[in-house]
Formats: sequence, structure tokens, C-alpha cells
Amino acid sequence: MPIHFNDLDVVSEVTGLKSALIVPCNMCPAVTVAVREEKPFIQFFRSFLKSVPFEQYMETLQSRLREKGVNTKVFKSYIPH
Repeated sequence: MPIHFNDLDVVSEVTGLKSALIVPCNMCPAVTVAVREEKPFIQFFRSFLKSVPFEQYMETLQSRLREKGVNTKVFKSYIPH
């Protein structure tokens, strides 16, 4: 059963860095975001093994980090681990 997480403001933690690799788990954080936004976690026939709400959350995080001068890449693995 997935665990519910509370967000941590990582933007303030990485201020001053030049780059960061984001390595997310695609299960518990993705479920947390989907539940909070009241959207489906996964829609198998639309986005197989990918959580659209979590993808949008990660894009927003990358955008916020980019505004602070931090270049980011996200490690992609669509298989839950």
C-alpha cells in the first residue's frame, strides 16, 4: 500500500547549486500527488505506466528550480520500483 507524503520545499535547499538529478520513485509520491489533486493516478489506456499528475508536478518543480538557476534532469523509469 502506498504511503502518503507531505511536500518538502527542496527549492530552498538547492539554492546555489548549478545542477541536480531528480530520481523520483514513481509509486508513493505519484499516488500522493494524484490524491491531492483528485485526479487518476494512472490511466492505462491513455498513459500506460505513467502518472500524468506526477509528470506535471515534476515539470513544475523543474521550472521552479530553473528560475533559481538550477539545471535539472529527471531519471525516467516508468516501471514502479
